[in-house]
Amino acid sequence: MVSIITPVYGAEEFIGRTAESLFGQTYADIEYIFVDDCSPDRSIERMQEVLSRYPHRQPQVRVVRHAKNRGVAAARNSGVEAATGDYIYYVDADDWIEPDAIEQMCALAAVRDADIVGCGWFLAFCRNERRMPMPTYQTPAEALRGMLCGQLRWNLWLFMVRRSVYADHNVRFIEGENVGEDMLVLIQLFAYARSIAFVERPLYHYLKLNTQSITQRSEVEKMQRLSRNLNEAVRFLEGQFGADYGRDVNFFKLNAKMPLLITDDRASHRLWAATFPEANRYIMQNRMQSLRMRLVQWMAAKGQFWAVRMYYRLVFKFVYGILFK
Repeated sequence: MVSIITPVYGAEEFIGRTAESLFGQTYADIEYIFVDDCSPDRSIERMQEVLSRYPHRQPQVRVVRHAKNRGVAAARNSGVEAATGDYIYYVDADDWIEPDAIEQMCALAAVRDADIVGCGWFLAFCRNERRMPMPTYQTPAEALRGMLCGQLRWNLWLFMVRRSVYADHNVRFIEGENVGEDMLVLIQLFAYARSIAFVERPLYHYLKLNTQSITQRSEVEKMQRLSRNLNEAVRFLEGQFGADYGRDVNFFKLNAKMPLLITDDRASHRLWAATFPEANRYIMQNRMQSLRMRLVQWMAAKGQFWAVRMYYRLVFKFVYGILFK
């Protein structure tokens, strides 16, 4: 059985499509756990309206309710503690998955006896969506290194994980630290996993529209709120592997602060300069990172933020603004 966990807060506008994609799965043996983190709107009612059209799914649905709003990290913990499936998978309340997503991942998990199964994904906008690159790896160690180097994303919804990996190693989210919570947990899960597999086909649609989402916060605020999870991840890596991942940890620091350069905000650039300055000397060594982004970071390290702002305005604001609306 697969336990699908969906934290719910302020998603009334989007959760209908999410619920349709979940209840319409071709795979039968699914436990649905919706964690209501005191959502101020009708998100849960909207989900239940969709559920009424899937009577065979109704016994499989559980709603865990928080007595007060505790944030997404606590909601994820509540979902893990309530889960009884062999695997755990997260679907956020404003996203959706392909009809056979769970079937595809479970089939590969069975063939490979995999602790973690990843999948490809789409970045969805208002009028179109973009298929995003998804690298594949043969071992958890290779995948962990790819994650630290910025080649593999650290989003929970990309990976279905055997529940025993959470349970055997007491992997949990830090309550109250609601930015980067998936980064810390995924690093731990990949460090403990025995085997992995990847479905190269894109199965997940990540929506870049929900203004209630925490991902819409300013980059400065996100980095400030990310710091504890980030520092905990560095401590975990150094404690678990010693110096084996020394260079990769510096690549990880650079990738964690790189969003501060994907803006023309001067406060973000000042924070970039002040965050992990010891990692800057590794910028050009990360060959898994595109030369273009290494050059952007190199210009920032040299204090040439005028060039960083020019790059952002030309590439991200103008070109991407036209292509991905």
